[in-house]
Amino acid sequence: MLSFSKSEMVTAVELGTSKVCVMIGAYDKSDDITVLGYGEMPVGDGIVRKGVIEDVEKISGLFKDALELAEASAKIQVGQENVFLGVSGQHVKSNMGIGSVTVAGIDSKITERDIAEACSNASVERLPDDMELDSIVNRYVLDGKRECGNPLNQTAFKLDVHSHNISCDRNVLETFRTPLYEIGFERSEPIFNGIASASATVSDEEHEKGVVFLDYGAGVTEYLLLLSPGVLASGVIPIGTDHLVSDLSVAFELPVSPACRGLLMEFAGDMRKDIPKNRIFEVKTSQGPRKISFDNIEKVISLRMREMFEIIKDRLAATGALETVGNSVVITGGGASFPMTEELAGDVFGLPTRIAGKTIHEDFNGALTNLESPRYSTLLGLLKYGLMRTKQPTTLSKLDKSLTSFFKKALKNTVKAIKI
Repeated sequence: MLSFSKSEMVTAVELGTSKVCVMIGAYDKSDDITVLGYGEMPVGDGIVRKGVIEDVEKISGLFKDALELAEASAKIQVGQENVFLGVSGQHVKSNMGIGSVTVAGIDSKITERDIAEACSNASVERLPDDMELDSIVNRYVLDGKRECGNPLNQTAFKLDVHSHNISCDRNVLETFRTPLYEIGFERSEPIFNGIASASATVSDEEHEKGVVFLDYGAGVTEYLLLLSPGVLASGVIPIGTDHLVSDLSVAFELPVSPACRGLLMEFAGDMRKDIPKNRIFEVKTSQGPRKISFDNIEKVISLRMREMFEIIKDRLAATGALETVGNSVVITGGGASFPMTEELAGDVFGLPTRIAGKTIHEDFNGALTNLESPRYSTLLGLLKYGLMRTKQPTTLSKLDKSLTSFFKKALKNTVKAIKI
């Protein structure tokens, strides 16, 4: 039986549109991630909408219940340290930054302080209401012409750092932190959901070649354009599987809940079965039963999904990087559970596409029952990313050899510099 102190454990929190989740974990002696406990509470309509909390009181109650379930599952009580909170929504923004520093040493060798200063300078000015979530190094350039993976102790007169910076609205973030404050978690570190879920699902090989990553959730969809060692583009669109429910409601003149939600779930389940597409679904309404064909439901859902993928493709194409680095598409999140998702995304992007999260990566062990689903990629990623950040610089190089997630290369020098 493994034993962990509170300082060794990480608590990951996801306050989503469809569910509130809490996961507790730690590194074992082999630097693998052990999930110690997990708790989940379903979220009703109108509580979280498009990545924004609309009913703080209800979400606070759901978070408290999910935390109690997680602690009971782990048979421990978590501490106030090392709490990581997932953040998403239209208020999340990103931009590219370039930071420069003149190497001051007599021998012109780049020091950790030089790297730290250049990384700090790469974070462009933000609006007063914005807060930085992450600054991920894409590349280092020496003397304006030589790229290198690690500039430490390299000789140069000037160091440039090119980074991808992600920020969010400070007030929206504080609303998300409110349920945690009420439990006594005075400090929680925010992490962009897109970065978290990608860290749990994208392979080194995919990142090396260049990959379009999508987390298709209930209220929003996060997207990333990844190319080793960093991130070239990211964003959030306010379209998720809840829009499929609304579309079904409009198309067939049905109430959103429970009729359309039930219809969507039944349709998704039947897509996995070998049944004829002339199947007829019967939906109970206050006016009596309604009969709707499988084919008509598929048409409505396909139109919305295709539109969403085309919006994301257009946004990424506008960066000028999609044509040169897009080698594949990886999709996770609840929307990835629809069998048509993979085919539609591949058709729109014209790239090989796979669904991630159906199985849990070998880095994870412990209490994983019922977590083998794309719905939990963000939560597992929050835990993995949080554990990465709790490691001290002295152990980071050792950890770097065992981790397989893409961010290890992008953040290694940044994390080390920040600790100075």
